[in-house]
Amino acid sequence: MIKDLAGLLRERAARSPERVPLIFLPSAADGADVPLGYAELDRRSRALAGALQQRIPAGSRVLLACPTGPDFAAAFFGCLYAGVVPVPVPPPLPGAMADRFHVVRADCVPELLITVDAWAQLLRPVGLPILAADTVAADEATAFRPAQIHPEDTAYLQYTSGTTADPRGVVVSHANALANLRAVSAATRATSADRVVGWLPLFHDMGLVSQLLHPVYEDFQAFLLQPQDFVCDPGRWLREMSRRRATSGSLPGFAYDMLLRRVPADQRAALDLSGWRLALCAAEALDPVRMREFAAGFEPAGFDPAAFYPTYGMAEAVVMVCAGVPGRPAAPLLVDRAALALGRLSAADTGMAVVSSGRPLAGMSVRIVDPHGRLPLPSGQVGEILIAGPSVTRGYWNRSATLVEIDGVGHLPTGDLGAFLGGELYVLGRTADLIVVDGGAHYPSDVERTAAAAHPGIRSRTCAAFAVPDGFVLLAETDGATDRDEAAAAVAAAVHAEHGMRLTEVVLVDRGTVPFTTSGKLRRGACRIRYLAGDFTARTASAR
Repeated sequence: MIKDLAGLLRERAARSPERVPLIFLPSAADGADVPLGYAELDRRSRALAGALQQRIPAGSRVLLACPTGPDFAAAFFGCLYAGVVPVPVPPPLPGAMADRFHVVRADCVPELLITVDAWAQLLRPVGLPILAADTVAADEATAFRPAQIHPEDTAYLQYTSGTTADPRGVVVSHANALANLRAVSAATRATSADRVVGWLPLFHDMGLVSQLLHPVYEDFQAFLLQPQDFVCDPGRWLREMSRRRATSGSLPGFAYDMLLRRVPADQRAALDLSGWRLALCAAEALDPVRMREFAAGFEPAGFDPAAFYPTYGMAEAVVMVCAGVPGRPAAPLLVDRAALALGRLSAADTGMAVVSSGRPLAGMSVRIVDPHGRLPLPSGQVGEILIAGPSVTRGYWNRSATLVEIDGVGHLPTGDLGAFLGGELYVLGRTADLIVVDGGAHYPSDVERTAAAAHPGIRSRTCAAFAVPDGFVLLAETDGATDRDEAAAAVAAAVHAEHGMRLTEVVLVDRGTVPFTTSGKLRRGACRIRYLAGDFTARTASAR
């Protein structure tokens, strides 16, 4: 029985040395695929492990800053082989990536940084010893000595996205990772015949697990692009999905929008997406409007709306907590806004549209509690989501997790709000983002959808709703030619008509101003802080 991630790769290399689970796709049009089979991955990982064991002691943290490719895979498993702890990070490019890199570096106090030779010059100012994975000689493997690994040992640190606070290092054990991989395989009905095409960064939990660990665990193939290749040409990812007959693909919500905007109708008709059986939304809940628009837009390519696969997850549980049933249409549910404001999830003919995130994975306990007293709530009542199970990690690096005991089991508070209805979980947002007006609760995502639809000049998915000491603010990006006075008035009127709320101010800013995490999550808390600090100078005030 496989008890650790290093043992997983060793077993695959021994049983199927020539099988190729990872294929890295070229950025250049005339480039060739770069396959990475189990035997080669094992050989390179042993060499990296030997090099590491000669430099740092077991248990050390190692920053892993490599582009998506064979070097990242070998470095990650090389760390596991050596008994050191890999910490995947983005390169410190200006903006959100640099912020994340420096927060992680300061928090985990690494002994060394693994990168590639082409990135070494960029990373020298960091001030850490550098090991370039692509320059490690094969004979370094002679120094390798298998580390003594126990299932509860730390496998890697996975830093959170930092939606509401600085990223925190989730301590993922080998047992946690294997438990979640096992549960995800069962829920998704994964087999070795599956194929995934991915471009998500490997320093994020969804990218790491779905595009590296799960293919090795379930022995299926993953075809991987660089993240920047998707940004430059989103249609490239779809063409690879069609060409490779992929069965699974995960996208952040903003990426579904990019595909709709930037892939013309004639290109869509040339695709064959009929084999795509699992369309996951990484980093956030599925938006019912986005689902409907994407399904209609890619119907000519054979996309099946039943492929949308709603899930709920987080790094604190490795990646996935709840999931739907493959092939079952994810039908939006309309819930009564008045009841929701009082903490009840109740179906209605009109109201806020929500999508079920399915049922807890095997072995997972998911409970809804009163956010204040932490007492369990019945079905239909909205509260904070708490989780427990073998996938749930023991906490954060240098921080203890506060557990809530329910029925004798310690549950981890998630900071998310949700409710069960008909045995399925509906995730409604973050407790920190909830807006309370006159005693009633309002959900930012619902208000933001209303605002985005109020005027054509409002850029889709860039609205941020948040409370301030004297009221309620709506921040949004606009196109350069938009009449901001007109757009602000339209937003204020729509929000008042739909939600009965009067905005204190509508703040309309230029494109690229609203802050997001590196995984595409809206940072409402950061929007609020910057608003109160007076950072948004290009503003338009709405009538009270």
